Amino acid sequence: MGVTQLPAKKAKGYQKAVAVLEREVAVMKQSSGPRYEAYLTQFLGQSIQRNLAFVFMEYLPFGDMAQYVEGNARFLSEDEAMTITRQVLSCLQLMHDSGYVHRDIKPTNIFIKRCPPTGEWWVKIGDFGIACHYPDRCLRGPMSLVGT
Repeated sequence: MGVTQLPAKKAKGYQKAVAVLEREVAVMKQSSGPRYEAYLTQFLGQSIQRNLAFVFMEYLPFGDMAQYVEGNARFLSEDEAMTITRQVLSCLQLMHDSGYVHRDIKPTNIFIKRCPPTGEWWVKIGDFGIACHYPDRCLRGPMSLVGT
C-alpha cells in the first residue's frame, strides 16, 4: 500500500497532487491484469480520506531492490544481476509496447516477488507516479527532467 499526503483541499498544489495521483492510478489500472501480472505491481484499489491518498497494490514480501541490497551482507552475483536486469528490461518492453514510459527506474521502484534462497529471482516494476502515455503526455520539451 502506498500513502501520499495531499495538501489541504483549498491549498495551492492540491489539484496538481490529485492529478499526479490520478495519472498513477490510471497507469496502474491500465497495466493490471493477466498480461501484466508477471511484470508490473498489480493495482487493487484506491481511497482518499481527508488529505491522505491510499493506493492499494499487491503485497511483495521482499520489498524493493534498494532495501534488499542495503539489508544483505552479500553482493549479487553476475548471473543474478543479469537475471534481474533481463526481467526489468522485459517489464519496460511490455510497458513500451502498451504505449507507456515509466521515467523513474531505480532500485526503490524495482520490487521483489521472489528471491534466493526461497526460489529464483522474480522482480516487478512499480511506482507509476510520473509514468506517461507516449507521445501525447510525455513530451514537455527537449530537456525536461523528471524523476529522482
